[in-house]
Amino acid sequence: MLTDAAKANTRETERHERPVSSLWRPRAPVSVSDRYSQVLPACMTSFVMHLSRPVDPNKLEADDADLQEEHRKDSAQEKKSKGSRMGGAASPFAMDNRDPNNLNPHIQVLWDDIVGEPEGLRTPDGCWNCSIKCYDGTRRCCYVLLVVLFAPFIACCNGCQFACLAFNQVWCVGPCLRLWKINMATVKRFWETWLLAVCSPICDVCGICFSKAKVRYQKLPDSNDQEPIDYFTV
Repeated sequence: MLTDAAKANTRETERHERPVSSLWRPRAPVSVSDRYSQVLPACMTSFVMHLSRPVDPNKLEADDADLQEEHRKDSAQEKKSKGSRMGGAASPFAMDNRDPNNLNPHIQVLWDDIVGEPEGLRTPDGCWNCSIKCYDGTRRCCYVLLVVLFAPFIACCNGCQFACLAFNQVWCVGPCLRLWKINMATVKRFWETWLLAVCSPICDVCGICFSKAKVRYQKLPDSNDQEPIDYFTV
């Protein structure tokens, strides 16, 4: 009898001597429709099982509350980043940006916007720098002095003026405009009714009459260019 080692060696030799065709057998090609027919039922089954699960209303309410809280935080962060009408980086009270709406882009009062030397003319550097400093200092001091003296009073007058304008628009112009629109809507209905009842039949009759008209084109003979005899010419 062969020992276990001899049996193992015999099986190893037979495996190595086996032809390649017996070791590797290619699979039969699987079409796309067969593959979908195998996968689709499993997907449908899992989808139906997922829909058939009981829904916890408490969980849905908790999810809605979380979404609302996230939306509220995002809105607050966006308002904080943009700034409001009365505070923030884009507000009129911001110290860095005094013109967030770009109201006065045409006011250019810097030295380079006022004075410029063409080619061939050149001021000495010392005089040029001194002139720049004098201009900037005078402009700033005069502007600050005028602002300190008159800006608060002008701001009060402008505030009263625009408050009256807003009051007029809200409490007078708005209701009058709405009243005018309501009345004109009634006039519009009367006018449309009158046009349909009176003008529409007249226009139809005129159209029928003019549709029977015939136009004939005829070429006239060429006329002589001789001037007419004027018997009154002396």
